[in-house]
Amino acid sequence: MRVLHVATSMSPHWCGPAIAVRGLAAALAKRGVHCEILTARGGKLGNEHIPTPGVSVHCLDAGPFARVWPAYSARVREFLNAAGRGAFDLVHAHDIWSYPTFAASRAARRRNVPFVLTLHGGLNPWMLSHKALKKRLYRRFVLDGILKSAAAIHAVARAEIDRLADLGYETPAFVVHNGIDPGEFRGPPAAPRLLARYPRLAGEQVILFLGRLHISKGVTMLARCFGAIAPRFPRSVLLIAGPDDGARAATEQILEKQGLRNRAVFAGLLTGDCKRAALECADLLVLPSLSEVRSLAALEALAAGVPAIVTEQCNFPELREWGAGLVVPPREDAIGEAIIEILENPDLGARMGRRGKDMALKHYTWAAAAESMEARYGALIGRRQLAHGS
Repeated sequence: MRVLHVATSMSPHWCGPAIAVRGLAAALAKRGVHCEILTARGGKLGNEHIPTPGVSVHCLDAGPFARVWPAYSARVREFLNAAGRGAFDLVHAHDIWSYPTFAASRAARRRNVPFVLTLHGGLNPWMLSHKALKKRLYRRFVLDGILKSAAAIHAVARAEIDRLADLGYETPAFVVHNGIDPGEFRGPPAAPRLLARYPRLAGEQVILFLGRLHISKGVTMLARCFGAIAPRFPRSVLLIAGPDDGARAATEQILEKQGLRNRAVFAGLLTGDCKRAALECADLLVLPSLSEVRSLAALEALAAGVPAIVTEQCNFPELREWGAGLVVPPREDAIGEAIIEILENPDLGARMGRRGKDMALKHYTWAAAAESMEARYGALIGRRQLAHGS
């Protein structure tokens, strides 16, 4: 089985989607599925890519038009056009708003191979309301055709399938969860390395935010919440880890006005052992997102034994069901009360951390996701071959 994965960007700064493509493709390769990744680079997409074990990554230059159509790249189109018939048995794209997905959908139709599309939360209500007119036009003239012609839609949470139905799409859809690699959470303690870099964190109650600093991730809301929490918990510190995507300046300004800038550490993008170190330092993870779908950052926190507070918009109800954290409305008061509950009850946080670790390592690994995905691929390929007598 030969599968081409198509991603907007594989830069570490692209965070969740890039990590998800890497994790799934690498796990599929371990199972003997031949995977290649096609992606764009340059400008906001970044120029480097996350290495993916056992998988060739074709990272091609985006063009100037990428400012209008995300990740637009003539070289991506040329790669797809040059791929001979039979080069791939299935094409799997991992974004709904970018040019590579459009090009991959057309190429799959021309070659009569199944096309699978992962939504990555792209149809969530907040996402559709943000730059709404532009997205309505794009849906009408581009995206509707892609979604309706796909062999199947891949969702990482049941809520995404319900959303498809609400919007009137009837394309077959299935759920395969995101995962984690248990090996990334093993090894000698990594925290001392981070504490040496940021001694302000040592011995404190660390509230961790992990993700892009973007308006949709609610990081400014967390900063406002901290204004009410900090006087009550004098040892509390915010650790904000992730690349700036437009919201860092506003977040710092809020903290400055509250007189709390010295109680926040902005660590930027953390990967590998540095990310593991942040999780080791954390007393809890807070993701006050306005639009998310089964966050990889939350899964990573669970795998590290860190209790998580997420909003209902994260579409991760299992976290509450397993007692691994708290799921709250996206309001400052609700987020603040949840943080206080865990900081005031360290035994509760420890129990949540143990349950979350058990949950993640048993049910949310990339190995399990790849097993399910390979079966889905096989069924789609077999169905297409049967329909065309090959």
